[in-house]
Amino acid sequence: MGSVRFWTVQPSEVWETLQRDGVCLVEPKRLLCVPEAYTWLVGQLKRRLPGYEGRLPWWLYCERPDLRWVRWSRPQGEIEVRLELELPAERVHTMLIKDWHKVYGGGWVFRRRHREMCWWDLLERRGDPLPVHWQALLERSWERVFDARRLEGWARCKMEAVTEKLLLDDVVRCDPFTGMCKWNIRAKLARSQRLERERTAVNEGETLAFDTLSSVLSEGTGCAEASGEQG
Repeated sequence: MGSVRFWTVQPSEVWETLQRDGVCLVEPKRLLCVPEAYTWLVGQLKRRLPGYEGRLPWWLYCERPDLRWVRWSRPQGEIEVRLELELPAERVHTMLIKDWHKVYGGGWVFRRRHREMCWWDLLERRGDPLPVHWQALLERSWERVFDARRLEGWARCKMEAVTEKLLLDDVVRCDPFTGMCKWNIRAKLARSQRLERERTAVNEGETLAFDTLSSVLSEGTGCAEASGEQG
C-alpha cells in the first residue's frame, strides 16, 4: 500500500522516549480524561487496522503544521517538537476533521447537511438521554468516518489521522520549538493532580488516625472489662 507523510506536535519528552526506546505509546494517565468517543474509536480501530492492539491513538496532521501559529497554542517556555513521519498506510487511519468532530461531540455523521440540521432539531425537542435504539443508530452513523469515499475532493488540510505507535524508524525530521501560550494547561493539570494527592493523603491520614483511636478505645474498654471480671 506504500507509505504516507504525516506530522505530529508533541512535548519534547516524546522525542526523548523515541530516541531512548525506539517506540512511544500514549500514556492515558497523562490525559485529563479519556472521552467516550476515544473508547469507541479504539474499538473500531482494533477491528479495522491490522495489528492494532487497543491502545489510545496518536493524532496526526495530514499537512505540515506551521510553527508560526502552532507555538502560540503550546505552553509558554516549554520545549516541544514537530515530528515529520513516513508511515505505512496500513498503520494509519485518515478521516475528515469535520466528521471526527461530529463523533466527538455526539452528533450524527450524515451524508447531507440538511439531514444533520433535522437531527439537531429533533434532539433538542427530545432531550437526553437518547433511547437505546437511537444511540445504536447514532453510533452506526459514526462508522462513516471509515468510509474512504468521504475523503474524495477534500484537501489534506481538512483531514487528520490516527496511529497506535510512534516508532523512531518512522521519523524523517524533528523540529524543536518553544511554546508561547501563557495559558499552561499542563501546569494546571499538574497542580490539580498534586492537590488530589494531598487530599488523598489527608483522607488516608484521617482514616488511619480514626482507626488508631478506635483501636485504643477498644483496647481500653477490653482492659476495663477484664479488670472488672478479675475483681
